Amino acid sequence: MSKILCFDLDNIICKTKNSFYKESKPISKNINFINSLYEKGFIIKIFTARYMGRHKDNIGKAKKQGLKLTKRQLNKWHVKYHKLIMGKPSYDIFIDDKNLEFKSNWINSLKKKNKSKIMDKFSKKYLDKYYSQLINKFESQNYSYEILQITQKLKNCKIKKGKVGIFGNGGSAAISSHFSVDLTKIGKIRCVNFNEADLITCFSNDYGYENWIKKAVEFYLDRKDILILISSSGISKNIINAANYAKRKGIFLITFSGFNKNNPLSKKGKINVWINSKIYNHVENIHQIYLLGITDLIAKTKI
Repeated sequence: MSKILCFDLDNIICKTKNSFYKESKPISKNINFINSLYEKGFIIKIFTARYMGRHKDNIGKAKKQGLKLTKRQLNKWHVKYHKLIMGKPSYDIFIDDKNLEFKSNWINSLKKKNKSKIMDKFSKKYLDKYYSQLINKFESQNYSYEILQITQKLKNCKIKKGKVGIFGNGGSAAISSHFSVDLTKIGKIRCVNFNEADLITCFSNDYGYENWIKKAVEFYLDRKDILILISSSGISKNIINAANYAKRKGIFLITFSGFNKNNPLSKKGKINVWINSKIYNHVENIHQIYLLGITDLIAKTKI
């Protein structure tokens, strides 16, 4: 449905002094803008209080005196509109919930207001679709058994005095940090992630970026420990190299990935969680929900 815009006449479409309507002069800039809105499909209504004051709000008398004059002027000024409405009451201040506060630059105000509404409509539609897809993706996954397996493995690791190492790149690194802190703090299971810039830059400089995680695992994790690797794509070289090293050394490996079902990482762990989506933030959000759900389960967080 086309949006309806209602304009006052005098001192919006034309310049009028002291209600001398016959001497009104068109405001070309404003008329051109209104005409452009008309061409874009907006419904243009003109609502005027002409002659209402002198006839004490008698609409019939106001129309009789002013309607023909006003139509002639609008036609002469080439104003494009759909409806002219006489009978706007005379007033000193007009208050309305859909009113655009009058300013000398009202054209810019209207442009911003209209753009904001369009953007709001777009944003709502986008976000509704975005979250609907995210929820559907999450609900379509069936990893309850794997999540319970991971939970039990982490508990057993604690019993054996082991620790957990978790790694990822970018957003997955941030998830690793969050999980590491929560598992250590509320789950009471030691967890490390080595996201320190000095360690990453040192190992990357000395061994290559594709090997820094592998070297961190080599230096800091033991066979009794657990390694969790996160990669949305499942093809990050530094993650794959670390996975291959962990398999060779017998370190229990858990993977979280997304995108293609047969990505390399999804085949390397003892437990593999794959998210059926190619949208990075959908994959990462679901990874985080699973991982933080595990910490809450271990801590028996009240829900």
